[in-house]
Amino acid sequence: MMVQVGDLGKDYEHCMALHRKLDDVDSDMRVDDARFTKINRLADKIIRQGCGDKAVQLRKNELNHKWHALKGAIDRYRSDLAGALEIHAFNRDVDDTKDRISEKAVILANEDTGKDLAQVETLQRKQETIIRDMSAIEKKIKEHEKDAYSLSKKYPDKKDVIHKKQAEVLEAWSRLCEGSHGRKEKLTLSYTLHKFHTDLRELERWGEDIVSRMNASALPSNTAEAEMLLQSHQERKAEIDGRKEVFKALQHYGKKLVDDNHFAKESIQRDLETLSEVENKVIVFWAERQRVLSQAHQLQVFLEMTEQANSWLASKEAFLNNDDLGDSMASVEVLIKKHESFEKTFEAQGNKIEQLETYAKDLIENGHYDSEGIRHRLRVVTDKRDGLKNKSKLRAKKLVESKSLQQFLRNIYEVEGWISEKLQVACDESYRDPTNLQSKIQKHGAFEAEVLANSGRVAACTHEGEGLITSGHYAEQEIQARLDGLEALWKQLQDSSQLKKDRLNEAYQALLFNRTLDDLESWMDDVETQLQSEDHGRDLTSVQSLMKKHQQLEADVAAHQSEVDQAREVAQSFVLANHFMSEEITLRVETITKRHNSLHEPIHIRHENLEDAMLLQQLLRDIEDELLWVTEKEPLASSQDLGSSLTAVQNLQKKHQALEAEIQSHEPVINSVNNRSQQMIRSGHFASAEIETKIKLLLSKLTQLKDTASVRRLRLLDAVESQLFYTEAGEAEAWMQEKRPLLLSQDFGKDETSVGALTKKLDNVARDLESFKSPLEKLSLLCAKLTERRHFDSDNISKKMNDVEKQYADLKILMEKRMKRLEESRTLFAFLRESDEVSEWLNDQMAVAASEDYGRDVEHVEILIQKFESFLSALASNEEKLIGIKGKAKTLLEDGHPEPARIKEKVEELQQLWDDLKELANARQEALAGAKQVHVFDRNADETISWIAEKDAFISSEDYGHDLETIQGLARKHQGFERDLAAVKEQVESVVEEAKRLAELFPDAREHISVKHEETVEAWNDLLDKSAQRKDKLYQAEKLQSYFDDYRELMAWLNEILAKITAPELPRDVPGSEAVISRHKEYKTEIDARADAFDKFSAAGNALIDQGHFMAEEIAEKIATLEARRKLLVESWHSRDTIYEHNFDLRVFLRDTQVFEAWIESRESIVKEDQMGDSITEVEELIRCHDDFLKTIDAQEDKLDPIKRFTLIEGEFQAQKRREENDRKAEVARREQERMENIKRKEVQRITDERRREDERRRTQEIKFTKEDMERVRLSMNGEYAKSPSTREPESHSSSSSEAAETSSTPEVHPRKTLEVPDEDGLYRSGSQTSLTSLKRDIKRAESMKVDLKKAKRTPSFTTRRRTQSFRKHKRMENMANLPPVEIQGYLERKQELQSGGKKATIRSWKLFYTVLCGQLLCFFKDEDDFYDQKAASPPISIHQAKIEIADDYTKKKHVFRVITRDNAEYLFVTESEVNLEEWVTKLGFHAQLPPSMQLMSYDNHKA
Repeated sequence: MMVQVGDLGKDYEHCMALHRKLDDVDSDMRVDDARFTKINRLADKIIRQGCGDKAVQLRKNELNHKWHALKGAIDRYRSDLAGALEIHAFNRDVDDTKDRISEKAVILANEDTGKDLAQVETLQRKQETIIRDMSAIEKKIKEHEKDAYSLSKKYPDKKDVIHKKQAEVLEAWSRLCEGSHGRKEKLTLSYTLHKFHTDLRELERWGEDIVSRMNASALPSNTAEAEMLLQSHQERKAEIDGRKEVFKALQHYGKKLVDDNHFAKESIQRDLETLSEVENKVIVFWAERQRVLSQAHQLQVFLEMTEQANSWLASKEAFLNNDDLGDSMASVEVLIKKHESFEKTFEAQGNKIEQLETYAKDLIENGHYDSEGIRHRLRVVTDKRDGLKNKSKLRAKKLVESKSLQQFLRNIYEVEGWISEKLQVACDESYRDPTNLQSKIQKHGAFEAEVLANSGRVAACTHEGEGLITSGHYAEQEIQARLDGLEALWKQLQDSSQLKKDRLNEAYQALLFNRTLDDLESWMDDVETQLQSEDHGRDLTSVQSLMKKHQQLEADVAAHQSEVDQAREVAQSFVLANHFMSEEITLRVETITKRHNSLHEPIHIRHENLEDAMLLQQLLRDIEDELLWVTEKEPLASSQDLGSSLTAVQNLQKKHQALEAEIQSHEPVINSVNNRSQQMIRSGHFASAEIETKIKLLLSKLTQLKDTASVRRLRLLDAVESQLFYTEAGEAEAWMQEKRPLLLSQDFGKDETSVGALTKKLDNVARDLESFKSPLEKLSLLCAKLTERRHFDSDNISKKMNDVEKQYADLKILMEKRMKRLEESRTLFAFLRESDEVSEWLNDQMAVAASEDYGRDVEHVEILIQKFESFLSALASNEEKLIGIKGKAKTLLEDGHPEPARIKEKVEELQQLWDDLKELANARQEALAGAKQVHVFDRNADETISWIAEKDAFISSEDYGHDLETIQGLARKHQGFERDLAAVKEQVESVVEEAKRLAELFPDAREHISVKHEETVEAWNDLLDKSAQRKDKLYQAEKLQSYFDDYRELMAWLNEILAKITAPELPRDVPGSEAVISRHKEYKTEIDARADAFDKFSAAGNALIDQGHFMAEEIAEKIATLEARRKLLVESWHSRDTIYEHNFDLRVFLRDTQVFEAWIESRESIVKEDQMGDSITEVEELIRCHDDFLKTIDAQEDKLDPIKRFTLIEGEFQAQKRREENDRKAEVARREQERMENIKRKEVQRITDERRREDERRRTQEIKFTKEDMERVRLSMNGEYAKSPSTREPESHSSSSSEAAETSSTPEVHPRKTLEVPDEDGLYRSGSQTSLTSLKRDIKRAESMKVDLKKAKRTPSFTTRRRTQSFRKHKRMENMANLPPVEIQGYLERKQELQSGGKKATIRSWKLFYTVLCGQLLCFFKDEDDFYDQKAASPPISIHQAKIEIADDYTKKKHVFRVITRDNAEYLFVTESEVNLEEWVTKLGFHAQLPPSMQLMSYDNHKA
């Protein structure tokens, strides 16, 4: 319908409604289009199905045609409607513009020009708004013209309507422009009039406001506030200056109005005068306020200066308020130096107070409003300064007194330390050790000499302390207490020294007495050893000899009773004298007395044993004689010869009768022997079994002989008748011929025993001759009967009988001669035996007299002298032996002994031995006396050398101090050391004089004496040289250390001031920067004040270098380091000064910037203020304020000049910080290098000290056969004995290599040690060329400082004996025997129960021995040292086939085992523990069962 009508709307809104409806139609059309599409698809589907396809197709086409026609009509209507809409829009806009022009025209028609400036300005603003709106309207009209042109061209049919609308608008616009111009001119005239009056009132209000604002601010309380007020005041000046143009412009405007004959001319003239007064008032008030604020700023500056001065004075007062006066010399000197530095700094920085005074005086003279307050504050500061000066002087005085006190305390500490050291020596109980007592007495004499030599030090300390007390020292009570303590300590030293001297003398007396007791004990040991002897003789002669020796021993024991009694008396005297060793001596004397008394029982037992042995030997001799006789008669009694004729038979019968007669006559002798044997057996003789066996053998042989004789007698009776006649005569002759060789024998014996045997045989022959007398008488009677019967052969019978009788008489004569000769032989052999005994005794004594043992030291030689005096006494007392021998020889010679030559030879031999003995004794006596002198000299020389060595050890220290105080202490000690050398010098001179005397007296000992003399003199000269060198080095070290102290002080000051200079961070404000610059200037003042000290240091160092000081390199290095450090300080100061100036400039810049920013921020509110005024007046007021604000900004333009610049302070500061950090690192590296140098120097010093000590040890070392060496020998020998020869070769090779290793480690050969450089964990790296170079330099220096130690000379042995013929004859060479292998060793207690043969032991007490098992010998020593020296304390025991068992039956002691030897000797031993018991029993049993050829086999090797 709408499309068919073609309605294009009445106006724009109607057209828009139609347009919206058409849009709705379009949406419906889109829906219908979808439906038509669906219908078409359905029709196509029906057609494809073949159901009415033509009708459907027709209907479809019709429907689609209608639909497309409708869509075309709608599109044409839409196009028409769009054109109508544009024309309606143009008409509407033109109508709107005409309406706006009409509204503006109505407003411009108003004739009101305003009653005041605000209304005028309001009207003007409205007029301006209208004009702005008219410009918009004008713009809109131009747009209408463009639209009209385009629409006319687009829709030509509507062109007239469009032009008509446009003409209407242009006409209305022309009328509006004419009205606007007229209204503007009227408002301008009104505005100029009201503006003058408003500006005048505004300036009046501004003048009042600015005056009130200048009066509103109070006076400032600090400099910053004062500066801020001054700045604000200057801003007001800028504001005032900015208003001058306003005043001038307003005056010019007013004058112009007046000149233009304004209707309010008079009023305007009065306003102009008022305007001039307001301007003058503001300027005058500002100037007055400026003066007040300037004085307030000056006051605040003065107060700040006062505060800084007070703070500076307070810091100095804090320094002076320090009560620390130092607790050592070094600390006091440091405090004094600090105080001197403080005074210099105080004096140098005192200009601050002077500047404050000058500034204050200027303020007062200029009439400051607070002159009285300024004057008062100035007085307070100056009074405080003067007070500090007085306190500084007082502290300087106290520090000087403190230095005196520390010097006194240092001296007294040194003296007290010296006294304490000497007190330790004086209070030690070395006198309790009896060794080297004379040496100790002599050393104590030297000690007293040292004490006396140092008494002056004590007096000097006392005098010094009293002087301090007299001068009123502040520490007089402490000084007095120290003096009292020193006096007490000195008295204690003197008392202790005297007490030690007394104790040493007492100890020496006790030593001499103990030597006597030692001799007694040694004598008793010998006696006990003799009493323990199991030698009871092998025959009657040896038993008789032992009996004589035992009788002498009994006499000796009885003779020593007086010595024991004398020892008891001496011990009692020690008790009465309160001797410190009285208890020990008394106990020892009582022990010796008991021991001496206990000798009587063993002596009695041995006497009995010897008597029993004598009886046994006598009996055994008789039994042996009888057995010999029976043995001789047995062949006769058992002969089977019965004769071949009557004569022979009768002869045999007669012989047998004689034999029976001899047996019958000899039987009483055998019975007597039997009775004696039975008596000894019944008495329990120790050899009862042997006696019984012997006597039974004798009796059985006698019985057998008697039985044999009876049998032969019966057998001969059968043949007697037939042989009687033939044998009687021949028998007698045969018998006598048989006896003649015995009587004609030239065997008179070789000794007493053989002579006794021959005598017994001769006695038997005598008895045979006596027994033969009866047969001879019978033969004589038979001869007489035959002769009386006138036998035809009577002449021959008589002649035969005469021959028989003559032969019988010759036999008797021969028997008497032989008897006499045997008696002479017996006498001779007795003489020879006694002579041999005397000769043996003389040889024994000669061995003693010919001894080359001159003692190891003085004490030993005194013991030897004492023993030799006893030897001489014994020698004199035994001279009677020789006299008796000579008397016997004389008797023998006078009696016409057949061997006078032999007797004379023996006598001469004995006499020669005696003469040689006396000569040797006299020579040894003189030699011992000389040896004592030499040993005394040696001891004195050794003590002197030892004393010198002690002093040398003291002076050889390479410690020259690490600071000045220690060096000065060492120097004072060295002075005391030189005082002590006076006593050493006297001792050396004494040794030298004694050496000369002894060299002349004993030429043979000259070499020995010269060595000691040279060693003493050489040691003394070395000591003097070292003393002089050390004194010189200490002097140089003192100077050097003082120099180095100055170096360290200056370096510390440099580091301190450098730290102060580099410590501050850059301040963040101007006052901080000013304070930093002020302090920095103070540092410069302090640096300048120290310049002289640096110059003096360099001059002193260069002087030392010019003098050739041994540490010139270090000094030059110190000077260079100090100068470099000083240069660094100055450069750092200048760098910092530049930086601080830059920073100050930056802070000023930042401050100005901040002030300007603060000013901008404070004014920013004016710009950002949203209030634009609610009226013209307010707006104009705001405009005037804004104009003032702009003028103030223009006035602040000058302040932008300092800000309009670029600063590089931060970059420069960072660069400086980096440079300073590098310098600090360099300083740390230098300190580390210096520390490494010191450590290397100490290491080199340590190596030098070790070499020196090693050389000293090598020089003084004595070669001894130590226990460790013995142990190695024992182990090696055990190993060699245990191993086969095939296994010894490699062992010898290894031992040789070990010996080579040991040789390399001996003191004589030392391979040069290489100094290893530590790695990175150590002090320095080996790879560092610098470290190696410096190390090489230090080693060279150490080698240059190394002491040239000479190889110690070997002290040759000496003798003071005169070389006599007897000495050369009897001198014996002693060779040390090789020690046997040791299986087990240790201390055991031993007790002997039975001697050999089962006899009861004479001494059955327990004794402690150091027991050693060597093979199958159990050896006994007094201690381990005696074992190494091979000094046996008791004879060894052979354990071959001995019985070893644990003695469980012995309950008196624990851990006891028993040893029973082959000869039935029995011993008990006590071990320390059960383990030791088992070990001893096992090893003893093992060795006891070994054959002798394997006795050296080790139990451990066998077990392995």
